[in-house]
Amino acid sequence: MGRRRLEPGELGEISYKTVTRADGRSMIKARSRYRDSGGVTKRLSAEGKTRAAAKNSLKLKHKDLLNSGAALGAEAPTVAQAVENYLSTLQIQDLEHKVRGARYVTQGTMRQYNRSAAIATKVLGDVRLGDLTVQYAQRQLEALVDPVTLEGAAAAKQAKNLLMRAIADAQRLGHIAGNPIQAVQLPTKGRAPVNAPTSDDLTAWRAAFGWYFDDKQGATTKRMDERVRWVTELLLATGMRIGEAMALRWQDIDFQNRRVKITGTLVENGALARQGYPKTESSTGSLALPDKTVGMLIKLHSRTKWKAASDPVFATRTGNYAAPTSIRRSLRRISELYPKNLPMPDLAPHDLRRAVAMHIAEVAGIESASKQLRHASQRRLLHIILSGRKMLPTTLVQSKDCTRIQSRAT
Repeated sequence: MGRRRLEPGELGEISYKTVTRADGRSMIKARSRYRDSGGVTKRLSAEGKTRAAAKNSLKLKHKDLLNSGAALGAEAPTVAQAVENYLSTLQIQDLEHKVRGARYVTQGTMRQYNRSAAIATKVLGDVRLGDLTVQYAQRQLEALVDPVTLEGAAAAKQAKNLLMRAIADAQRLGHIAGNPIQAVQLPTKGRAPVNAPTSDDLTAWRAAFGWYFDDKQGATTKRMDERVRWVTELLLATGMRIGEAMALRWQDIDFQNRRVKITGTLVENGALARQGYPKTESSTGSLALPDKTVGMLIKLHSRTKWKAASDPVFATRTGNYAAPTSIRRSLRRISELYPKNLPMPDLAPHDLRRAVAMHIAEVAGIESASKQLRHASQRRLLHIILSGRKMLPTTLVQSKDCTRIQSRAT
């Protein structure tokens, strides 16, 4: 009866023999076989003072080969092929109905994966999985990052993350026994500080809105739509995300009960499109509207010619959805035109969501703020608050989760 066929990367039975080195010392040599993914059986040996030492040395040597991918031989696919195979398994998420599963991604995520794939395959694409080692991958990906300014750190990290997914998929298919990318460590810039406008900051920005829209100052050849003002006030009243706000239809506004339903968001799907569900499952629901915000929306409804239930609340002149980037551009333009120095001149829509989070947390506590922002977990909210406020209310400092995060930071 012949020997059992080894599985790819598997180590066979170990045999031992005594050998004499050139210096006259006697050593125990452990010998075995392993099979790479091309079906080629190769020999592996290691020495030690005793049988146990030789066996351990042999197993460590085999483990290192598995971790580096070298145990799978030259017939393994290239990194470029592994990335291409992984991307081919992904499916674009339907815009109207969310489908659960790791293989479903949004159009935006797919575009990011394709950008990362181009970077990853440029530096590692020709390497076969059997020849891919931690050290080589480390050098190639590290070369993408400027050692002084750390420019390119984000792109390198995204390329690494895509490679980890692609090679994990190749590992599942038996093309490689380990994932060497997991051990790669890249320099990072660290998290940027969280910005959130204070009440004084918002007062200054409202004055700038009044200067431009009410006083008709800052004259330009093409004046901006007042949409940026309305959206800003809605974001401050609700804490919703900019994509969710721009995706609102009149049928989502309940004027009688003073509530707004979050039923979707805007995404770039080749062109701007409305996705029939929000960013996360916990985001679906409705939020209360202050009387002042309801009055603003009633006024807006009376002005617009796009009044149908399915029409966008913040419609363009042609009745289409306005892009979230248009709000960012308008904020930046007003900051440039306003003759006074505005606090937070680079104010972005998401900064307003953080302002709502901090205000509610300080007044009513973490749990209330988390519910208003529809976070699945309070931990993300705590990170925002801790990095955005130097002085915290006693109620927050005494929070167990808050104390745990602070202790990790110090």
